[in-house]
Amino acid sequence: MIRVAVLGAGRIGKIHARNVALNPRLELVAVADPVAAAAQELADALGCEASPDPKATASRKDVDAVIIGTPTDTHV
Repeated sequence: MIRVAVLGAGRIGKIHARNVALNPRLELVAVADPVAAAAQELADALGCEASPDPKATASRKDVDAVIIGTPTDTHV
């Protein structure tokens, strides 16, 4: 099982997070977005943790892969 975090709870983040949640070979661990309410709403809908801190979420020891669904200018 690959444990995944999704950074970004906007339009594309929602799409990727739902795809992860529906894949039986993946586990959606967390959704992170600086807009805490957006992260929490998506996390509640998909049964994972929410965080307002994308850097901390990407660094978690229980995350094997990160999907970046943030605005293009924040990908660096």
